[in-house]
Amino acid sequence: MFNDDLTIARMSQGARYSLRLDPAHGPLCEAELGVALPTDIGTCATAPNSRIMCLGPDEWHVLGHGNAAEQLQQAFDRLATSVPLSAVDITSRQEAVSVSGSTAVNILRALCPIDLSVEAFPIGSCTRTLFERAQIILFREAEQSFEIEVWRSYLPYLSELLEKLSRELIAQSD
Repeated sequence: MFNDDLTIARMSQGARYSLRLDPAHGPLCEAELGVALPTDIGTCATAPNSRIMCLGPDEWHVLGHGNAAEQLQQAFDRLATSVPLSAVDITSRQEAVSVSGSTAVNILRALCPIDLSVEAFPIGSCTRTLFERAQIILFREAEQSFEIEVWRSYLPYLSELLEKLSRELIAQSD
């Protein structure tokens, strides 16, 4: 936590996959994963232990929590026997940070080029974008709560930027 209006926290590590698949095979994927693949870019589908974010016409970012990691790998293995796909385990590559509070939007807006108004980026939306020079996947959990997925090597850089912006915001309010 950096101030009373902002909370920044590392999130627990879960399984992460980059999934590439012809969207026509979505029903088979749904049968294996237990949740329909979202097909509109920037949308998300959730199941009890997983979240699937549509990042492109044939690209999804799949997150699994708890015992979902093994279940996801088994589902992808079974699916690969029926259809061509690429399901790459990127768990070791990425980490997640939660940014929430009344100043979260202002902090992210400072170095993120997308419109973060609720109308333009509603709750449940996701996108691949930049935060300063770091490529991130941004997910809006609530009106003032976001999850940022970033490559592990960029996490110190991202954390320093968030802390710096928070201090600047505090200085401006004094």
